Amino acid sequence: MRPEGKASPARLVTTLAGCIVGAEVAAMAILTILPPLPYWAETALDAILLSAMAGPALHYMVYRPLEQAYAALERSGRELERSRMEFRHIVERNPDGALILDAGGLVRYANPAACSLLGRAPGELVGSLMGLPLGGETELEGRWLEVAASKTEWEGRDATLVSLRDITESRRLRERLLQSEKLSAGGSLAAGVAHEINNPLGVILGFAQVLADRMRQEDAFWGPIKAIEREALRCKSLVQDLLLFSRQGKEEAEEFDFDSAVAHALALVKARAGVQGVTLAHEAGAAGNFRGGYIRLQEVVVNLAVNAIDAMPQGGSLKVRTWRTGVNGDSRIFLRMEDSGTGIPAAVIPKIFEPFFTTKGPGKGTGLGLALVHEIVTKHGGTIEVDSIPGQGTAFTVALPVAAGAGVSPE
Repeated sequence: MRPEGKASPARLVTTLAGCIVGAEVAAMAILTILPPLPYWAETALDAILLSAMAGPALHYMVYRPLEQAYAALERSGRELERSRMEFRHIVERNPDGALILDAGGLVRYANPAACSLLGRAPGELVGSLMGLPLGGETELEGRWLEVAASKTEWEGRDATLVSLRDITESRRLRERLLQSEKLSAGGSLAAGVAHEINNPLGVILGFAQVLADRMRQEDAFWGPIKAIEREALRCKSLVQDLLLFSRQGKEEAEEFDFDSAVAHALALVKARAGVQGVTLAHEAGAAGNFRGGYIRLQEVVVNLAVNAIDAMPQGGSLKVRTWRTGVNGDSRIFLRMEDSGTGIPAAVIPKIFEPFFTTKGPGKGTGLGLALVHEIVTKHGGTIEVDSIPGQGTAFTVALPVAAGAGVSPE
């Protein structure tokens, strides 16, 4: 028996546990209905009750906070994974390339755009050297890339973030703008030169023709006078080209059959092509009328054809094709001339439309042919592109709009 008036330690702990979980009444009821027990038995019963009630107490005091912390940790993990997936989605859908380089310059990550721009598979790119300068503009397999680099971290270590942007089209537009500025400056110069030359040239030509008419062919001076007349006429033609190039000429727009105009222009160079052993083929497919400068369009065809024939001194083939795309206000007519000549070096192509630029020998070219072609095409609201492979040939493609009102811009 326990000492009178004293509760056992187990009873106190049991009561405390019952209070904690709200089960004190149940614990006391069990002890009240039982007959008096020996001290050791009562102590054992108290221990059993304490053990039974310790589970809920531990649940509320220890396990419940742990469960709440674990649930919060799971929520944080899910949010972190969602953020990671969103960030990865943004990076991998970005049209600009993104690369992560480690301290040794090896690629540790590459998004799909970077793989596409560099022309390499992800498995091939990761773990290798990028092979590009870390800044500025660089050319890679005919495509221009803008490269920028900044410091970052990757997997807890210092790394470099490299961004790649395809600027091929913007660079092409920039070059076209520069070309237009050059042509504008050249046009102003050409107009001034043409006007200064035209008047004295007319006097020289006039006197040469008068003298030639009054001389017999047997005269010793008849040959030189005819040479003066011939070269003066050549200079006059050059002056007319200069005036056209400077947009000082006047021409009315008219409506005509595009394929017919091309065929008539090709007839002018057919004999020259035959002499040089060049076969001429014309595939007409424009099928319709075009409004613009009839004579100027023929100049485009003749100049392109003559250049192509001159590029085939040993003979070859010249294929001329026309076609139309689109309907109504979005219709365009295309003219393509493709030769099997010597081709144009890549370094020369950016200069071919510049006035007075020529690769022909002295006396064989003025350097205005392609400049005039470019000017006429631009004047009609069109574009001209060139593709060339040295040793295999060159192709010029002219695109002209056929929208209502398109044609020669007003002077």
